[in-house]
Amino acid sequence: TLEINIMNGNNAFATIGISDFASFKSRPRKTAEVYYKAVVSPNHPGIGKPIFSATRHLYFGTKETFSVIGQYFTDEVGEIISFVIDRSLTDGTHEVGGFGSPVAGLMTMSHEILYAKTGTIEFARKHEEGIDSITATFNFEVEHRGQTYRVSEGKLFVVASGPLQVL
Repeated sequence: TLEINIMNGNNAFATIGISDFASFKSRPRKTAEVYYKAVVSPNHPGIGKPIFSATRHLYFGTKETFSVIGQYFTDEVGEIISFVIDRSLTDGTHEVGGFGSPVAGLMTMSHEILYAKTGTIEFARKHEEGIDSITATFNFEVEHRGQTYRVSEGKLFVVASGPLQVL
């Protein structure tokens, strides 16, 4: 019944510039799945397993930087893997470092912010059909209480969650 009502409403679609409703209706929908995942070795103590898989994804910018944040939240724990990237950097492969680096990488562990000691990220930004997104692969190392943790096989695809440019 809904299909019939929509089909009878073709004139309404023509008023907004869609004259061929059949071709519009048959277009494949882009339903890109956002993700922000990595392997943490040894196991991340807060998560208790080797896989970090974000439950919330953020991508937004300021005048000087843009940030890509993956947050893993449950009732018991909240952990983050994040990158703050200098806006002047072009898409491609870059070194990941600590606070103040052109690409600052961090991971939280037991309510502490741990900045990357070494690593790389390869990212590509896209603006398509009014949607901004970023895709990246990454790896880096942090140290926590004398233990080195390796973040590897990192990959993300995140759509903008806020403005990317502040004028």
